[in-house]
This record gives sequence, C-alpha cells and structure tokens, in this order.
Amino acid sequence: PNAGDQEITLAQKKFIAKYLPGFLYVEIEKEKTEFIIDELASKLKKEDIVFIQGGGTMSDLYPEHELPRLLLLKGLANAPCKIIQFPVSAYFEDLEEFSRNKQCYEENSNLSIFARESKSFDFLKSNLKVPVFHVPDIVLSQDESRNNRRGEDIIIMFRSDQECLLSKELANDIINYFSNQGKLTVTDNYVEDYVPTFEKNREELLNKKFDEFRNAKLVITDRLHGMIFAYITKTPAIVFDNSYGKVSFSYKNWLEGCTYVSYLEAEKITLADVISASEAVLNSERDFCFKVDDVFEPLINIIK
Repeated sequence: PNAGDQEITLAQKKFIAKYLPGFLYVEIEKEKTEFIIDELASKLKKEDIVFIQGGGTMSDLYPEHELPRLLLLKGLANAPCKIIQFPVSAYFEDLEEFSRNKQCYEENSNLSIFARESKSFDFLKSNLKVPVFHVPDIVLSQDESRNNRRGEDIIIMFRSDQECLLSKELANDIINYFSNQGKLTVTDNYVEDYVPTFEKNREELLNKKFDEFRNAKLVITDRLHGMIFAYITKTPAIVFDNSYGKVSFSYKNWLEGCTYVSYLEAEKITLADVISASEAVLNSERDFCFKVDDVFEPLINIIK
C-alpha cells in the first residue's frame, strides 16, 4: 500500500479524534462502498458526519478512487448529516468527464469540499456549486518529529509513473552523486515489504516509514508525501514537482516559509543546483512554518 495514502487515513483518524472527541469513528474501505451504501443511508442521523478520504484522488487518472466517491455521493444525496471531503487535489484530463460527474457533487446539499492546494481550490470553486475551502493536505496536521540523532542516510524517492517530470538522466546523475555523500537508500512510497495495511497495523507500519525519514540527514523526492513526510519529521529535503502541480502548489501554499525544505523546478535545473540546495537545507534551522489550528481553521470550524 502507498504510504502516503495510508498516512492520510491515519492523519484523518487522529484529526477526528482531536477535534471530535465524543464521536465514534467507523472506517469503511472504498471497496465496500457499493455493498454498504443503502444500509448506511438508512441509518445516518443529523448529528453524524460522513468523511470522505482525501488525497490526489479526485481525478480521471485514478477511477478506482473517483468512482466509489461518486457512488457514495449519489447514495447519500438525501443524507441528513454533513458530508466532508477531506483535503484533495483535483485534476481531470477529460473535462467532459468532470462535467458528467458534477451532478453527483452538486446534488448533495450537505457536502463541503476541502482542496489541499490553490490550483485545485480555484478549479473546484469555479466549477462546482458546493462550498469549497482551502486547507493543507491532512498529513500536515501531524508532528512526527523526534529529537533522535540522525545518521548519514540519504533517501531518494522518485516517481516512475505518469506523474513523473524529472528526466531519467538527471535522476540518475542525482543518484550517482549522492551515493558518495552518505548511506544512500533509493526507495518508493510504500510501506515496508509491501505488507497489507489495515486499521489495526497501520500506525505501526507507518512508524517504520517515518523512522526512515527521522534517521536520514537528507531526502530528495518528487512525491508530495515524500515532501510532507520530510516536513513533519523535520528532515532536510529537496523536492521537485509532479506532472500536474500538486507538489509545487502545495509547497508554495504551505511550505515556502520552511527553511529545511527546498523546491526546485524539475525541468530547469542541473545537478549543480541540486548540490547547492542540499548544502543549504543541511545547514538550515528545523522549525515548523505554521500553526496547525490556524491553517486548518476552516475545516475545524465546519465540523464543530
């Protein structure tokens, strides 16, 4: 399982526990949506809240996420309670498909959507007649930093899918150079050994992933949650964008004031730029750049 998606789920659970301490938390996997939707619709009361998983899933790139969301919204069109879409990125290559999906969103009078970066916020605000708000990715509500002594580890976490912008040549140059600067780990964004992840073992497995970051002196990544994991563990990082801007906009919206995270334009830089940026972040202060209650205020206010 993708560690970013799993940490989104865990962060959502912790966020709910912190700001809605009197609520019973029930987690339903998206694969079960079609089997439980009728029963769920019949049992919901006005004081309940339905939360929908956040992430980079409001997109025609990932129909396995978008279709269950549409099924849920259609089935709960007349639900008496609030329906909250946790922070998402929205990206549609086929705008006609988005237009077809709009009805499911707009028929929910109790739906509120939270966008995790300004590009998605502007798109959704302009195209949907439902309340849309701008807050960070929910994982940025967490603090996974420790005062442990860091080693010489360097983590490189690059995409290899349709979202990758970084050229293979530059990626290889980065790997070759930094392999001589410390103990290099080229990794992906998945939990250790690809162990199946469920509610009962999620936190334990994610702590192992966070330990990779907490023990590292430097992270180089083009993954959004590679950047976010570096931020919440206070690990110096160099980050590049993905194909549709969720990394660059998230950085500029929320992390531009962070001295230990440096953003570089993937298509405009050289290895020398990466080396220079690494020297800067390695010698930076390690302080968070915002207060959680301040940046998540719109979400906190609407659920309370």
